[in-house]
Amino acid sequence: MFFNAIRKSLRAKLILASVIVEIIMLSILLSNSMRIINNTINEQNTLRFELINPLLASSLTNELFARDYASLSDIIINIIQSSKDNFVYIAVYDDDNKLYFKAGEFSESDLVNEARVTDSSQVDILNLSTNLMLGGQQIGKVRYGLSNTSLIASKTNLLKQGLIIAILEILLTALLIGLAGYFLTRHLYALIQGMSKVQQGIYEVSLNIQSEDEIGKLSQVFGQMTEAIQERVVALENEKELIQVTLESITDAVITTDDKGDIQYINSICEGKLCCKLADFEGRYITDLFKINDSAERVVPNPVEECLKKDTIILSGQFESVSSLEGEIIKIEYTASPIHDKLNSIIGVILAFRDITIRIENEIELKNYRDNLELLVKQRTNELELSNKELESFSYSVSHDLRAPLRSIDGFSRALEEDYGSDIDEKGKDFISRICNATERMGKLIDDLLNLARTARYDINVVKLNLSDKVSVIANRLKQENEGRNVEFIIQDKIFIYADAILIDSALENIIGNAWKYTRFNEKAIIEIGENIVDGKQIIFIKDNGVGFDNEYSEKIFAAFSRLHKAADFQGTGIGLATAERIIKRHHGSIWAEGKVNEGSTFYFRLDE
Repeated sequence: MFFNAIRKSLRAKLILASVIVEIIMLSILLSNSMRIINNTINEQNTLRFELINPLLASSLTNELFARDYASLSDIIINIIQSSKDNFVYIAVYDDDNKLYFKAGEFSESDLVNEARVTDSSQVDILNLSTNLMLGGQQIGKVRYGLSNTSLIASKTNLLKQGLIIAILEILLTALLIGLAGYFLTRHLYALIQGMSKVQQGIYEVSLNIQSEDEIGKLSQVFGQMTEAIQERVVALENEKELIQVTLESITDAVITTDDKGDIQYINSICEGKLCCKLADFEGRYITDLFKINDSAERVVPNPVEECLKKDTIILSGQFESVSSLEGEIIKIEYTASPIHDKLNSIIGVILAFRDITIRIENEIELKNYRDNLELLVKQRTNELELSNKELESFSYSVSHDLRAPLRSIDGFSRALEEDYGSDIDEKGKDFISRICNATERMGKLIDDLLNLARTARYDINVVKLNLSDKVSVIANRLKQENEGRNVEFIIQDKIFIYADAILIDSALENIIGNAWKYTRFNEKAIIEIGENIVDGKQIIFIKDNGVGFDNEYSEKIFAAFSRLHKAADFQGTGIGLATAERIIKRHHGSIWAEGKVNEGSTFYFRLDE
């Protein structure tokens, strides 16, 4: 418990270190003091020896030589009683080293210790001796013992006082160090408490450390760090919320896992498809929720496991399905993609899948429709071929059977006029002329209808054509056939198109012929042919300054037999523009017209849209 508290507390460590240092210093001081005391005791004892030895020698030499036992006894007893040196015993030996007199008690071991003791501060009795000399000769020896108890007691008292002072000093030092440690570390402890709050997810930490030292600077850095962390946490929360909103907004079902395959997130689409809740499967392994079967109801490798193993995108195979928790079989297609961190280490997988059950059913139904359609197309093709044959028969009938009566009517009318012209009045001749003109118009109408029908059946051969040259040929022919007309053609050079040469000639003759016809009343007619490029598309225009038309009826102008002007003013069958429209549409193009009454008209067309 004690060492555990020391290990966890900086203040305790400071106090313990200070106490240890103080103990070491006081131990050194006490040891040095004891050495000084011992040296002092030894010096004092040495001084006592130097004083006592001459005194004993001068007092006892003559009495020993005279063998005056009584005087020797009185002197020794007097020395013991009157001396301040605390004699324990005094023993006098003659020249044969025989005990002559003794006062006090001693043992032979004391005499032995006399030679062994070198440190007088360590013994209670100092055993000493000195020789008695007379006339340069030794006549005896005196041995004595001095009590050292008082010095030892003084030494012990000093040692006790030193220990008490040392203990008090250690306690005082510990207290002072504890107080100093508290004031030095209180800000540090505040920092530690702030860090603990940050560790718990509490980032709004205010330390209020008003200090300019290193800890104060550290607290400032800590405050900046917590602000940065808080901003980053807010950014991460916003990013997480954005990701969740994104995953919730897409129409695919989404499951995310960690690098072990444990489920972390399921969006609402997935919850609806698999009849599950995120709270029930969060942290559980992917196969607890998502198991894939093939068309034979065999379990196939889980895409998340394969993605984690191979670190690559895993795509679904054909005819794979997954079962919801309620047992519904859902045909799916999926993509499992690895998620990497900044070090390109895989940290998870995102699995997205969609329910294609309805699509597969639609594809099966569409295939059935396609098979039926092929049969229907074949049937319609046969019917169309039959219709074409019937149309060819009709065209043959029109060409031969209808023309024969017209030729008879026209021939008999002209014969009647030539043979009986003198018998017919002017009114009758007018009737005959009208009959001939009507049969001529009827023949022209039959020709136009046949051309319109042939246009639908004609096989197109698209080549590159110089439209400018073709328009020039048509313009020259019209001028030669109508030399009295004053018509100016403005033809843009080098207009190239891709079209069928025969069909496009027919379309141009009808459109330009239309412009030629409706400018017949102009003193000077102007017909302009050119091209415009609009959004990268080529548009051909044919513009005239003729009678024009009301733009409200622009859609009717291409209808067969539709006329916007009187037939008496402008001859024609009403088939020409319908034929031109059909030719343009056979080139996958479009044609339209714009006009104003008495201001002319403009026809536009483009090919191969």
